[in-house]
Amino acid sequence: MNQLTKQHNQRSDQQAKDQPLPTQPSRSITAAELEKALAPVEFPKSKAELIKVTSRQITMDAPIEQALESIPERVYQSAAEVAAAFGEVASKQRPAAAPRAS
Repeated sequence: MNQLTKQHNQRSDQQAKDQPLPTQPSRSITAAELEKALAPVEFPKSKAELIKVTSRQITMDAPIEQALESIPERVYQSAAEVAAAFGEVASKQRPAAAPRAS
């Protein structure tokens, strides 16, 4: 292999390292899935405590993290309460259905 080819390969390798890895499209999570994921967590917990504890206690993937980030700042008494808060936030974020033509 000549020197020019080696330099080209080294640049290509470096460019490949600098490129972000392709990511999976983020999927959304339901309130029921969030409640199930929070089952091992002891309550009461604030939003900040939930994020901190879940990152250590459960395998927190992006949809769970996004769900917890979206809930209001307050102390939650149960996983069901967190799921209900998330359900309210999620329903407000969905686009309203277009009115039907008569």
